[in-house]
Amino acid sequence: MALWFEVKPGEGEFATPLCDVTYSLYAPAGADPDDVDWMSIWNVMERIEPMRWLSQQLPPDHKMALKTNDPPQLQEAIAAGLGKALIPACMGSRDPRLVRVPGTVPDVHRRLHLHAHPDVLQSPRIQGTMDWLRSVVEDVFADPDADP
Repeated sequence: MALWFEVKPGEGEFATPLCDVTYSLYAPAGADPDDVDWMSIWNVMERIEPMRWLSQQLPPDHKMALKTNDPPQLQEAIAAGLGKALIPACMGSRDPRLVRVPGTVPDVHRRLHLHAHPDVLQSPRIQGTMDWLRSVVEDVFADPDADP
């Protein structure tokens, strides 16, 4: 089993959408967002939704303070004062070291999918895990600051 964004299932592999994950722009608490550099998910520009949004905000040759493919690393870099970045709201809103940048409400979402190999799909443990994931995923990945 695996959780993936934007990855198509392999041949014969089971995949089902679990939820949408909202991304928002966060900066270090106490910093002026205009005074900190941009950081981003390392990815081919415009391949994923956060990168498409970012490419509309910045010139193509804009130098990033940090590029990484690890959202927790971006979260720690923001907290350390290295810059601002789009990260999942479920992470940023729960971290008191970060603040959501006011006036920037990007409509950026990524669809999270559950993948499983067909040989294990009917296993009671896999079915139980899938049921549990479906029961908690909305709460875990929800934007805590979103209107109900």
